Amino acid sequence: MAQDTQVNPIGFSAGQDFVSADLYKAVKYVSGAVVLADVNDLAVGVLVNLGVNGKTGTQVAVAIFGTTKVLAGGSISDGDRLISGVGGAVVKATLTTGVKSIGFAMADASTSDIIEMFIEKLIY
Repeated sequence: MAQDTQVNPIGFSAGQDFVSADLYKAVKYVSGAVVLADVNDLAVGVLVNLGVNGKTGTQVAVAIFGTTKVLAGGSISDGDRLISGVGGAVVKATLTTGVKSIGFAMADASTSDIIEMFIEKLIY
């Protein structure tokens, strides 16, 4: 079971309407707000709370460091470096120049599993 012990999630303005299905997906920072990250975007963290309603302009909580739950977008092994994938789900990183890793997996996963990860951003 994945746990959620992120170090002080940070409040950000929502740059899009978020719904509960967006929880535990990677988000990026754009024009003063967070939106879902996409393939190999530089993610600022993982969306962990929708705040009042997750609507554009409201405050949402983002884990930016430490352990948190995350949605797997493919097959992942414990210890794999992770990057943002389609729609903010994380996938195993291929470590080549320019890869923007958000952290590493702390469990094995298949597509759509919620697993624990450690957020530790690196650019290769």
